[in-house]
Amino acid sequence: MVFYEFLFNYIRKEIEEEIVDDEPKTRRKRRNELSERICDMNSNLGVECGLDKNISLLITAANENELTVLAGCKLENVSLKRCKDYARDALLEADKNIDEVSLVSQKEVCPCDIKDLIKRAEAAEFLSWHRRGFIEELNLDYFSCHNNFSIKEKCMCKKLTYKQAVKRAEELMADDTLLEELARIYSKENPRKYCGNPVHYKIIVGDFQAAESILELLMGALWSNNRVLGTRVEMLTAIGERANRNDDELDNIFEVAQGNAVVIDMSGDDGMHGIYASAYEPVTDEFNSLVKEYGLYTL
Repeated sequence: MVFYEFLFNYIRKEIEEEIVDDEPKTRRKRRNELSERICDMNSNLGVECGLDKNISLLITAANENELTVLAGCKLENVSLKRCKDYARDALLEADKNIDEVSLVSQKEVCPCDIKDLIKRAEAAEFLSWHRRGFIEELNLDYFSCHNNFSIKEKCMCKKLTYKQAVKRAEELMADDTLLEELARIYSKENPRKYCGNPVHYKIIVGDFQAAESILELLMGALWSNNRVLGTRVEMLTAIGERANRNDDELDNIFEVAQGNAVVIDMSGDDGMHGIYASAYEPVTDEFNSLVKEYGLYTL
């Protein structure tokens, strides 16, 4: 799933009751009316609210002219254009007094950002009680658990030409295998459309910082050629011997990352002990299982 913040402009019709009421409204009254209106609109949105359960929508910020909409899109099933069109139409349907809605901008966001967006919406009283389970219903609550691994998320949304990608690879002193892969990614013989993940990558470097630099290059190249749907990377590091016990959280991470990428740092954590291979075997088995189950759409 790929998450976006859509910013929409809107025009609201004049309502007869409001025109008749000549009494000037206080700032608090205007704010309360806006909160009530957005809360009603959110009651018509929510988790898997349209496109055959392939889109989830929630208004997280608003004023008298703009609406900020959080959208979770299963782009492996529907196009981004359809998602944006549906979001616009859903806003018009959710409030019959809205006359015009137009998309101003879009920004890809990470699940770790969504908690703050939901808090902001709750503080503004934009959410009724039955819309406050957005994070849990979409299985995005893996950050709040006591995991035997660390997780960091990042959107790497930088378009690259082939020339720029090769130059960056040379700056990183990459070997021939990376340069060959870049040539394949940018080759005109290969269609520039998403067909799942026919290959996965094994990066061998001295430290995770170097791996992250190569990863950013690869994601930029793949995204520039429509080989991934989103630019988000879930980076799993400091993976301990008992990480397989967090099987529910790991399953959620791989499922939610469909269309994006997961990086597994298999160097272990500082607390690794015993015979490394045997101690780590249940963990590697767990990751092998996850890659087999979700590897088609999770890079």
